[in-house]
Amino acid sequence: MKKIVLAVDGTPSSHNAVEMVNQLATAWPDSEVVAVYVSPELPYPHVMSLEDYRREENLYALDVRRALTDRLDPRVQRQLTFRHVFGDPGRAICEIASDEGADIVVMGSNGKRTLDRLLMGSVSRAVVDHSRVPVLVVRAS
Repeated sequence: MKKIVLAVDGTPSSHNAVEMVNQLATAWPDSEVVAVYVSPELPYPHVMSLEDYRREENLYALDVRRALTDRLDPRVQRQLTFRHVFGDPGRAICEIASDEGADIVVMGSNGKRTLDRLLMGSVSRAVVDHSRVPVLVVRAS
């Protein structure tokens, strides 16, 4: 295994995915890790300006990155790239995995109930359905 794409969003299930990557990196110590945080496009443009939204998301992405590096094994940190992009999260994760030549995508699942998934969708489901590489979904504790 040469490259792992790790989808992160700062949630407990995302933290569990980070722990899984630490374990995978023990088995494959030369693996590169590309951590990806995807900000959805501005969901409610009448509530906030695009500029304010992007500024807030960029600040949150920094928090996500800090939390990620706090949890990542130091050996993994040396081979880490962090990417923050705006767009559809499921599509963006799949595109980055493809562009990076990833061997696997590791991500958390918040375990939404059926109604929530129908109303809001599930990023992990979208990635599992559309990724060209294997996807390891780690559940929240």
